[in-house]
Amino acid sequence: MRQTLEQTEGHIQHLEQRTEQVEDKLEDINEKLHLIEKSIANLYKQEDAETAEALHINLKFRQKEQETAQNEIDRIIGELDSAEQELSEVQAQNEDSRAEVESLQKLDENVDNALQQISQRDEIIRVQEQQCHALRERLGGKLTGDITTYVPRTTPPISERIKWVDVGMQSVSVNDLPVPEGISDAKDFKKISMDRMTNGIFKLQEMKSAISSGEGANSDFWADFDRQQGLEYSNGYQQVYDAFFGGDAIKVTFDGKNYDIVNGRHRIWLAKRLGIDFLPIRVTKKVEK
Repeated sequence: MRQTLEQTEGHIQHLEQRTEQVEDKLEDINEKLHLIEKSIANLYKQEDAETAEALHINLKFRQKEQETAQNEIDRIIGELDSAEQELSEVQAQNEDSRAEVESLQKLDENVDNALQQISQRDEIIRVQEQQCHALRERLGGKLTGDITTYVPRTTPPISERIKWVDVGMQSVSVNDLPVPEGISDAKDFKKISMDRMTNGIFKLQEMKSAISSGEGANSDFWADFDRQQGLEYSNGYQQVYDAFFGGDAIKVTFDGKNYDIVNGRHRIWLAKRLGIDFLPIRVTKKVEK
C-alpha cells in the first residue's frame, strides 16, 4: 500500500508541474493574442488592410496554440480523476486495515505499531487529496469560451516573472527567422517595389564593412557618401541606412527559441530568396526573472 501511495504522490507532483507549464503557456498565448488583435485594429484604423489580413494568419496560429493548451488541460483533468480514484481505493483498503486492527485491539493484541502506520497513511492520503482538490480548482475554470477567464493562482503571474527587453540592433541569421506568409512574388510588394527593395538589400551588403567598423554607423556618413557619388536620397545609400537602422528598422521578438516578425516581413522574405546570411534587426527579447 505504501508503494501505491508513493506512486500516486509522484503522479500528483507531475500533474502540478504540467499545470504550471500549461498556465504559463496560456498566459503567454493570450498576451500575444491581445497584442495581435490590437495591432490588427490599429492597422484597420490606418486603412492598411493588407498588413492586417496578413496578421490574421498569425492570429489563427496563436488560436490553434490556445486550443492545444486547452486539450492539455482536459488531459490533466482526466489523469487527475484517475489519481483521485486511486486514492479512494487506497483509503478503502486503509479503512479495512483499521477495522481489522481495532478488532485485534479488543483481543488485547499489541497493535500500537500497526495503528501508527495507519495514521501515517491517513495523513499522506489527506495531503494528497488536498493537492488534488487544489489542482481541480485551478483547472476547473480554464478557458470556457472566454480567453480572459482564469483561476487565481498562488505562484506569481507570468507578467511578474517575465519581461520583454529591447536589446537593440542585432545581426540576426536570416535562416533563423520564420518565412513570412502571404508573400509569393513581386505583386505582393505594394509600398516599395521588389526591384527597389532588392537594390537596397544589395547596397546594404556593400555598407556592412563601414557600419561594422563604426565609421559608417550613422546617417550623416552616408549622406556625405551620397554627395560624393552624386546620388539623390531616393536612390542613395543614406536612405538604405535609414531604412534598416532608423524608425522603420526590421523588428522581431525572441522568446528564447523562436523569432516572431513585428516589422519588415517583405525585407526578410526577399533576403531569404536572395540568399542573404544576416540582417540588422531590432530585437525585443523575453527575459524571465
